[in-house]
Amino acid sequence: MKKIGMLLGSIILASALVACGEKKEEAKTEAPASEKLSIGLTAYKFDDNFIAPFRKAFEAEAAAKADTVEVTAIDSQNSVATEKEQIEAVLEKGVKAFAINLVDASAADGIINLLKEKNVPVVFYNRKPSDDKLYYVGIDPNAQGVAQGELIEKLWKENPDLDLNKDGVIQYVMLTGEPGHPDAVARTKYSIQTLNDHGIKT
Repeated sequence: MKKIGMLLGSIILASALVACGEKKEEAKTEAPASEKLSIGLTAYKFDDNFIAPFRKAFEAEAAAKADTVEVTAIDSQNSVATEKEQIEAVLEKGVKAFAINLVDASAADGIINLLKEKNVPVVFYNRKPSDDKLYYVGIDPNAQGVAQGELIEKLWKENPDLDLNKDGVIQYVMLTGEPGHPDAVARTKYSIQTLNDHGIKT
């Protein structure tokens, strides 16, 4: 999957940038053997229908680079407190970079501050933190919502018979996805807002 390759590549790049920023030690006569990059892969919960195959594919991608990368997978069990505790625990074991799927994007400050203090690079995925200065691999959910609204608008205008009661208003039932998931919330909001902004009543 292209997205998984981008995520893994982003973590490796972020780690390299952090390493370049550190104070270089004087060269030794004998070069040490290159160490593997130890990555912590957190998921808000392992049994999620999207996360389970994503994790499997990510680990397979990392296994293809087994000479340079090793992955420690972390199940946050849908708990912000568990997520932070587990990240702290694997940091103690020497994990040098993270790919994080946040349990709650609005409660990410504690984790972000912890990793900043430790100077550990992190790339977020699937749930975008509110701070746009952080690395994130994923699709803009606002843009997805706009695209969905535009698709409905096109269908609505091309097929007048869809207006069954001929009142010029789209009556709808919205399947919103996981409650509280910021991407689902954004798609829900912007799909309908796009229709309304384009003069279509709902």
